[in-house]
Amino acid sequence: MKLQHLRDDGYEIHEMSTRTATPEDGVYTILKYELGFGGHVVSLTPQGMVVRTNVLGKVDTTHVTFDNEEEHKLMATMLYHWCRASKSVEDDKELIDHFMKVTKGNPFMIVHGEPIILGASKVQRTLLGCLGLASKPDVVAKLKDMDGQDVVALAELVREGHTWEAALSLVE
Repeated sequence: MKLQHLRDDGYEIHEMSTRTATPEDGVYTILKYELGFGGHVVSLTPQGMVVRTNVLGKVDTTHVTFDNEEEHKLMATMLYHWCRASKSVEDDKELIDHFMKVTKGNPFMIVHGEPIILGASKVQRTLLGCLGLASKPDVVAKLKDMDGQDVVALAELVREGHTWEAALSLVE
């Protein structure tokens, strides 16, 4: 898939980057760096999607172009799990209490910190949900504290035919 990142600074639009990514890396990029930082999906079609993220008074727009139906399906699946993870985070009283403790109830920190602090939990829950590992708690336990990029690399190995257990044995 192709990812094009634009930034609107209020005066003009700058192209930040354009790159081609594997399906797993592209989905992870949108999950972690766009949705995880408070972005929202503006449009989604079988050909592509647009995500907007407010970043310190600027607006980042990411255009994703899908190369095939599989990439569209992977992105739509991730978005489904993102919605579920977002709801589970909102309903997680312990996490919300921790967030309020960290921000000390400061309105500025609540408004500007929420996408980053709670976004990290949403990213992790989405990633594990996308991997379809509900029936493998031992694998989830090992992946839970891993860096997201490492989990994506393992998912690519699984897509190539390895089992989760075999892929995990490579990093243990």
